[in-house]
Amino acid sequence: MKIKVALVGAGQRGKDIYGEYAINNPHIEFVAVAEPNKIKRDIFAKRHGIDKEFVFESFEELFKKDKLCDAVVIASPDDTHFHPASLALKKGYHILLEKPMSNEKDECIELGKLAKQNEKVFLIAHVLRYTPFFSKIK
Repeated sequence: MKIKVALVGAGQRGKDIYGEYAINNPHIEFVAVAEPNKIKRDIFAKRHGIDKEFVFESFEELFKKDKLCDAVVIASPDDTHFHPASLALKKGYHILLEKPMSNEKDECIELGKLAKQNEKVFLIAHVLRYTPFFSKIK
């Protein structure tokens, strides 16, 4: 069974890390992308064979649609995580959110409450802890 996922933020981390992971692992498939930069959006959509109907300029457009997949990966800039994450949780998506959850304590608390209320998996990606640089420091 494939996990169908939408991507919010098709920059380096979204495109190169999560996008390429999906290309190399048949159990995950990106079926939608929300990215304000047309070039990045189009590259990601083409690489993953995403139907034009599910290619969005903003996360707001994505979340206006009926729920269309299982989960959302949010890899947008750090200071933009709260709003797409809160909309995704309210819409019923599981989430993998790049760190930080938010730069505001109250928003972090709110996201935790929304995840619990909606009984969704809500993971924060701390991927740098596994890089050779940090391993050497440890």
